[in-house]
Amino acid sequence: MLTVAAASAKVSGLAQLRRVAAALWSTGAEVDLSVLDEPVVAEPVVAEPVVAEPVVAEPVAAEPVAEEPVAAPAVPVVPAALLAEYQALLDETAEAARVVLAAAASPVRRRVRRAASAHAAPTSPPPAAAVPTPAPTPETTPAPVPAAAATATETTGATGGNGGTPGTPGIPGTPGAPPSRHRSLRLSVEEQPWWLDHAFFQQPDGWPDTEDTFPLVPMTGIVQLLVEEAEALVPGAVTVRVESVRAFKWLAVDPPVEVTVRAAVDPVATEQAPEGTTVVRTSVDGHARAVVHLAARHPEPPAPWNRFIRGRLEMPCPVEEVYTRRHLFHGPAYQGIRSIEVFGGDGVRGTLESQTATGALLDNAGQLFGYWFACAVDRDRMVLPTTMDSITYHGPHPAPGTLVDCVAHCTELTDDAVRADLELLVDGVLWCRIEGWEDRRFQSDDRLFRVLKQPQPHLLAQPQPGGWMLVREGWPDSPSRDIVMRRFLGVAERADYAGRNPRAQRTWLLGRIAAKDAVRREVLERGLEPLFPVEVQLRNEESGRPVVTTSTGLDLQVSIAHSGSLGVALASVGTPVGIDIELVAERSAIFEAASLSADEHELFVRTSGGDRDRELTRWWAAKEAAAKALGTGLQGRPKGFEVLEVDFHHLRVGDQWVATRSLVHPEPPAVGGVGGPDDPASGQDPDQTPAVAAPASAAREEYIVAWTVPDPRHG
Repeated sequence: MLTVAAASAKVSGLAQLRRVAAALWSTGAEVDLSVLDEPVVAEPVVAEPVVAEPVVAEPVAAEPVAEEPVAAPAVPVVPAALLAEYQALLDETAEAARVVLAAAASPVRRRVRRAASAHAAPTSPPPAAAVPTPAPTPETTPAPVPAAAATATETTGATGGNGGTPGTPGIPGTPGAPPSRHRSLRLSVEEQPWWLDHAFFQQPDGWPDTEDTFPLVPMTGIVQLLVEEAEALVPGAVTVRVESVRAFKWLAVDPPVEVTVRAAVDPVATEQAPEGTTVVRTSVDGHARAVVHLAARHPEPPAPWNRFIRGRLEMPCPVEEVYTRRHLFHGPAYQGIRSIEVFGGDGVRGTLESQTATGALLDNAGQLFGYWFACAVDRDRMVLPTTMDSITYHGPHPAPGTLVDCVAHCTELTDDAVRADLELLVDGVLWCRIEGWEDRRFQSDDRLFRVLKQPQPHLLAQPQPGGWMLVREGWPDSPSRDIVMRRFLGVAERADYAGRNPRAQRTWLLGRIAAKDAVRREVLERGLEPLFPVEVQLRNEESGRPVVTTSTGLDLQVSIAHSGSLGVALASVGTPVGIDIELVAERSAIFEAASLSADEHELFVRTSGGDRDRELTRWWAAKEAAAKALGTGLQGRPKGFEVLEVDFHHLRVGDQWVATRSLVHPEPPAVGGVGGPDDPASGQDPDQTPAVAAPASAAREEYIVAWTVPDPRHG
C-alpha cells in the first residue's frame, strides 16, 4: 500500500494531484502529467534537510515481471515537472524531519535563551549539517589541503564565554553574533592526488575513468578539515578534543567537488566548558559535523587503559600482504599498518607509521580495527566508519615516519554496527584516545565480500544447470545496494541507473549483474584474462536486444531477464540466446486467450497436467525466451510464437527449443554441485557458505526460468 499526504490548504487541487502522481512515479508507475498542464515549480527549501540516509524510499513491492526494455533510450528522460514535484515531496519530508529534531533538541535551546538574557548577546549556534548515513574519518595537523585549492570567507562576531578571557587564545570579533567563519574548498584527485589512494574500488590498471574507482575523503580526513577550520577561527589555540563526530554522506572527489566548511563558536557550551576552553561547532555542508574543543595547550596524557585483549584469532595472511591481497583497499599514501602484535577475540594491537596524507594516521587506526572485525565475524564483514563519540589529543600530531602503537578494543557488536575504543601511543605515552568509534556494517555475504575486494576471479551471480546465471538480491538496504551498484557499473551505466525510478533501479541492476557475470564466466572458461565488471559494457539496440562490448575479441551474445529480487542471464559465443523469468501467478482467461492460438490451446489442455497457472506461466516464459533469441521480443503478438511440442521440461517454440525450470525464492542456494563451492567458476571457497539466506518469515514464491537450448533429442 502507498500512502501519500497530498491534501493541503496551501496548494491548489492540481498541485495536489501532481503530488500524488510524483509519489506513484517513485514506486515505478507510469504517469502522464500532460493533462495537468499548469506549470509545476518545486517550493524553495528554507533550511538544509535533515535526513537519516541519502536514499530514496524503498520500493513498495516486488515487480511481478520485468524484462529488458524495448526501444528504451540510453538514459530515460524524466519530465522536469515530475522531478520538480518529486523534489518538493522530498523537501517537505525533510523539513518535517528538521522540525521534529529541532523540537527534540528544545532543552538545549531553552538553555541558550537563558544565557542570552544573562549576557545580552545572541547565543544560537549556526546550523550544523544534517544527520547520519555512511561515509568518512579524524585528525589534526599534517598535510592540509593546498591553499590554491581553497578560498576562505570569514565573518566574526562577539566573543563568548571563556574564549576571550585573559591568558587564553583570542577570538577576533565585534559585538553581535557569535564568531564564525567558513571557506569553500575544491577537492579533486588532480589537486590532491592522495585521494586516489583512498579509492574504494579496484579497477584495471590504466583504467581511464578514475571516477569508477570511487575516490573518497576518509572520515578522519573530514575531521581534519573541521579541526583546521576551528583552529583558524581561534588563532593560537590547539584542538584538545573533538566530540559528536557524525558523517552522513560520501564525500567523493571525482568528479571534482566544492564543499563549504563552517566553524562557529558555541557561547553556551564555551561558558560551561573548563576554564580556557573554546567550543566550536563545525560542519562540512551536507556531509559531516563535529564539535571541536580548543585550548592554549594539550592536556597532560593520562596512563593508558592497558585493557586485556582476550582470546586469539588466526590472521588470513601476513601483515605485509593485507594491502596487496586487498584485505584493505588503500593505496600507498594510506598504507600505514606496519605490524600486528595481538589479534584477539575482542580486539587488536598493532604498530602504525604516521603518514602525510590528510587524515591518514587515524584512518590507519580504523583500518586496523576494520581488518580485525572482518576476520572476527562470518557475515556482513564490510564496514565503513560513520560516527565517533570523542577524540582526545594529548600532544601535536606525530611527525611523518613516527611509529605509533595502536590498541583497538571492541565494545559493542550489533547486526547493523560495531563499536570500539582506541588508544594511540608514541614511545609508550598516550597521544590520542578515541571513544565510541562506530563502523556501519553493510549487508554482504562471503561471495559479495570477495567480489568487492577482488572482482576479477570472482563472480557474484551463481552458475546454474543449463549454463545460465542467477543473482539473488542480498542487499535490500539502499547504502549496501549503492556499493554493489558502483562495483558493477561504469560511469555511463551509472547515469542510466540514476535516470530510472527507485523501483526499476533494483531490478535493472540485478539484470546487469547477471549479464556481466555470465559474460565474465564465458571468458574465464576459455582461459582468457579475467575481466573486471566495468570491462563488460552493455547497451541496448532499438529493439531492446542487449549488445556486449569487451576487449576479448569474442562474439559474445547475451540475454537478460529480471523479476522481483531475482536476475538471470545467459551468454554464449557466436550463438544468439534468450532467457526469461516469470513469477507463477494466477492467470486470467483473457490472458490465456490472448497468449495461445487455437492449436496451442488444444495442446495446452492435453499436456498441462492440471496446474493451469503454473503451466501457462511456463509457456509464456518459453515464448519470451524464444522471441529474445530472435532479437525481436514478442512485439505484442505472443500467438506469433507458437508452442508446437512439449517434451517434459522442454518446449519447442517454432524452430527453437527452450528448457524450463522451477525456482523457489527466497531459498538458500545449493552448497554443492554447479554454482556451489565445488564449481571452479563460481568464485566460491569450499569452506564458506554461499549467498544470503532470506529470513525464515519471508514468503516464498515460485518462478519459472526458460532459456534457449539446442534440440534436446540430439544431445
